Amino acid sequence: MTLAIGQMAALATTGGSWHRRGDVHLEQRQLHHRQHHAHRRVSGGCTVTATKAADTNYNQATATVAVTTSLNAQTITFGANPGPVTYAPAGTFTVSATGGGSLNPVTFSSTTSGICTTGGANGATVTIVTAGTCIIAADQAGNTTHAAASQVPQSIVINKASQAVLTATATLLTLAIGQTAALRHHRRHSAPAR
Repeated sequence: MTLAIGQMAALATTGGSWHRRGDVHLEQRQLHHRQHHAHRRVSGGCTVTATKAADTNYNQATATVAVTTSLNAQTITFGANPGPVTYAPAGTFTVSATGGGSLNPVTFSSTTSGICTTGGANGATVTIVTAGTCIIAADQAGNTTHAAASQVPQSIVINKASQAVLTATATLLTLAIGQTAALRHHRRHSAPAR
């Protein structure tokens, strides 16, 4: 029998040679037992022993059942994908996710640190390093009642930014064969789009 946190299982006895109900005793304290019900408290396993006491005509009878207990699962769900975003030197955006019942925070890390890095509270602030696909991993730790959540990735596309406006000019010159002239270029800066 396997129980998860919060689950209960009825404990019953059958058989024996007389009709008195068996008394249930626990050999370990992983389960809380009350009125012939087992309630899962912590992970691990235990053995439940049912005992019918001896009387004038019958010897004591016992039977055991093994109970396996396991931690509850947790699932991480990312919020809306913030991408695609446009490259900006040291530009930032945020990611979010919800986790399971352990109530531990969901934490974020970059698996593509050459493209983006994480920081801030629980790593939710992502800093752009270069254009490409930024992959953020979300994790949530477990506790005494919940297992750690499986890591979940989110891919965010970081598009290339547009170049600053570039203009080329030439001044009318009369050149003889073999002469050279310098060409100048002017670059007008524009703020990258977000």
